[in-house]
Amino acid sequence: MIKNNLISEKIISKALELFFKKGFNSVTMDDLSTELAMSKKTFYKIFPSKKEIARMAILTNLKLVEKKISKVIDSDEPLLIKMSIVLKMAGENISRIKNENFRDIKKYIPELWEEIEKFRKEKLLSKIEKLLYEAKENNYLRSNINIDVLIMIFESSIHGIINPDILSEKSFSAQQALQTIVATIFEGAMTEEASKKFNEINKLQN
Repeated sequence: MIKNNLISEKIISKALELFFKKGFNSVTMDDLSTELAMSKKTFYKIFPSKKEIARMAILTNLKLVEKKISKVIDSDEPLLIKMSIVLKMAGENISRIKNENFRDIKKYIPELWEEIEKFRKEKLLSKIEKLLYEAKENNYLRSNINIDVLIMIFESSIHGIINPDILSEKSFSAQQALQTIVATIFEGAMTEEASKKFNEINKLQN
């Protein structure tokens, strides 16, 4: 059992690397077995299909990102620093994924895309929304900003722009989309003082 778990982790790690680099549809079982010097028979003992490998690899990565974000949110760092770190982590993770990867997943594994969307909303976006509510409570947002409307705009922007149908038709990347959404929605809603501090923190984080 321990051996199988180690082999599974090895496969997932390499699969994630190749999926991010080449796209799901371009990676074959032969590619994975060659990269890992492992027989396809060994693969099929643990994962019945390439789709299952993709599912485990991507969901494992999402859970790792969630764990890191939760650690930051639960830390004693000042709120604006938490926001900067969390958004930077989200951007770095998205930057690893090419636009065609989003398209491949939705096209070839639609059930996985639904899982990703559900996870993104329930586990990741909810954490960023929690930071926005705290920002409102700490008077980092302008007084005329309705926090519930702000949250809805943020959610709609993420779902409406960072999705395969849009990204496959546009020249910008998912990371560029996220950066623009953050600059427009987050910084646009902040007070002048908070926005200045937030930008200073972001410069230090880069």
